[in-house]
Amino acid sequence: EFLSTNCEFPPAASIIGYKEQMVVVGSFHSSSKVVLNHVNAGNSGPAVICIHSLLDSWRTFSRLLPTLPAHAQVYALDLRGHGKSSKVVYDPSNPRMNPYTMEANVQDILGFMKTKGISSASFIG
Repeated sequence: EFLSTNCEFPPAASIIGYKEQMVVVGSFHSSSKVVLNHVNAGNSGPAVICIHSLLDSWRTFSRLLPTLPAHAQVYALDLRGHGKSSKVVYDPSNPRMNPYTMEANVQDILGFMKTKGISSASFIG
């Protein structure tokens, strides 16, 4: 079923077994820390990380999350500048310091994995 941006998504609390949390990761092109909002369930088994597309949030996966295996550690992230995650200030006069690049997102995800003690993961996105 196609999900449009106008549809209503359930709150994290209504997805059985999932809880919404914030985690501070190392920053990229900034002296401040980046806070990533995410939902997760499970605390053992293989890690599965769901990453949304631009202009979206973890809620993209709200209908998928309940169908994922209960024996996995499942995380769905809000990338920087999306959902409830940090909004990093962009200075257009210095385009080399753009905090919203693919490289910045990768560094945030690696920081997230390090903070959570995840050494390897499968990705959905």
